Amino acid sequence: MKNSRRCPKCGSAEVIRCKTAVNGAYDKLQAGVFRMVQTDRWVCCSCGYCELWADPEHMKELKEFWGAPEEP
Repeated sequence: MKNSRRCPKCGSAEVIRCKTAVNGAYDKLQAGVFRMVQTDRWVCCSCGYCELWADPEHMKELKEFWGAPEEP
């Protein structure tokens, strides 16, 4: 949704970006013992589908904290 500005579930172009609230803990990812990375929420105003996106500049921190992706 972030890149296409279209909902992958219903195809609507009614997509909005919601920034993380200052005190909101639900839209943050842990990247260290005392480090959190904020995300942006992209919401489809037609069906309600949501996606969270982390800023690419924080990928190194997230990888170091969480390790390599697990095998399926």
